[in-house]
Amino acid sequence: YELNVTDANNCSDSTSVTVTVSPNPTATFTATTVCANTPTVFTNNSTPAGDTYTWYFGDGNTSSLSDPSHTYTTSDSFPVSLVAQLGNCYDTVTNPVAVFPAVVANFTTNTLVSYADTLDPVIFIDLSTNANIWAWDFGDLLTSNIESPSHVYGKPGVYTITMVASNQFGCSDSIVRQDYISIYPVPALFVPNVFTPGQNANNILKVFTSGVVFFDWGIFDRWGEKVYQSNNVNDGWDGTFKGKPSAAGVYTYYLKVVFDDGSTRHYHGGVTLLK
Repeated sequence: YELNVTDANNCSDSTSVTVTVSPNPTATFTATTVCANTPTVFTNNSTPAGDTYTWYFGDGNTSSLSDPSHTYTTSDSFPVSLVAQLGNCYDTVTNPVAVFPAVVANFTTNTLVSYADTLDPVIFIDLSTNANIWAWDFGDLLTSNIESPSHVYGKPGVYTITMVASNQFGCSDSIVRQDYISIYPVPALFVPNVFTPGQNANNILKVFTSGVVFFDWGIFDRWGEKVYQSNNVNDGWDGTFKGKPSAAGVYTYYLKVVFDDGSTRHYHGGVTLLK
């Protein structure tokens, strides 16, 4: 800018000054949509490029980088502001940035030792957080998408379990437990389903098994009264109750056995008393 001044005597003088006008910046940005505990990447699209930038991430944290990343530890919609400054000119924009709930995969089971038959399914119990989609690999080429499935192993062995837990936002986590489940061959155990007390043969009801360190056997009549109980695998029921012969009919039993490998097995069934 130039200024010329002339007075009444026709005397004049001039002066000039240079004024720099910077373009007004337009602040704008994009951000990735992620799960909590995963870095959100911010892309600065401000035009023209500024001299300085100030980010306010909406959780009390800030940054002066042009294209920062920031990790949110909780899920929410955060009001993120960007101040783009060019010279003495600046612009501010605020956009919501969504952070979805992070998934933490975890599980337990009802047992770590079982048998290769349908009497002893392994129950897998989901302990994951923020998950509503599950993928199980039981280590025997079989899978499940149930939250807390039960699974029967058909062959003895040691199995590695893999669980992937996810949610509707695409957040996921996985857990692998190596050599987690031990499956043993079905132990030799036999309970007759009929006996004839008072006869010359088959007159004592016994459990035939081996390798037992704990034994608990209870037999009940049809009204639920316990007519026989024993903790000795070598004992048997002679068909009497309180010193008197029991009536013919079907009796139910409950049997708990702990074998010498440390595993526990439960049996339920019925036996017919004939006369």
